[in-house]
Amino acid sequence: MNSSQQLETLTLLLERLNLDCEPYEFHGVATALVTRSPDDAPSQWMELFKLIADPQDLLQQETIARLNSELELIFDSLNDELLGFQPLIADDNESLTERVYSLANWCQGYLLGLNYQDSQWIEQQAPEFQEMVDDLMEISQIESFQLEDGEEDEHSLFEIVEYVKTGVLLIHGTLHSNPDGMQQPTIH
Repeated sequence: MNSSQQLETLTLLLERLNLDCEPYEFHGVATALVTRSPDDAPSQWMELFKLIADPQDLLQQETIARLNSELELIFDSLNDELLGFQPLIADDNESLTERVYSLANWCQGYLLGLNYQDSQWIEQQAPEFQEMVDDLMEISQIESFQLEDGEEDEHSLFEIVEYVKTGVLLIHGTLHSNPDGMQQPTIH
């Protein structure tokens, strides 16, 4: 599924649940939940959806099942040996401003998902992990920059997206090479 199809699908699914959430932000939250605890991500989703979904509404229940499929796609892409993960941002045919906005929105969602249920969790991680989170926090605020649709700004955005992708894969790899996700003690 390409990003425009994924964007359309997520937009439709979020509308069905009457969620006031951008698909970019939603994808960021989902990515972070899968990154933090891939085994618990579906149950964490269910916890969130119980707050908003009507258990008697079959369309909403089908929508939640389809959103769970999105979680599986994210999980697969994060674990892809060919590094197939991509943060969901607006397509290249959108304005540079829209793509920057979507990346900032995605990063905001990712940070929200990393902090889900435990705002102190990030502080318990390795310094490199915390540094990447700080960088993502800065990137989440880039929507305020004045941009032109010039080649230099296009290239800068490409580099930032690649940095985000690499950082997310690094965070994911760090957490899952160390099963409890905690910083390993240093022996001197």
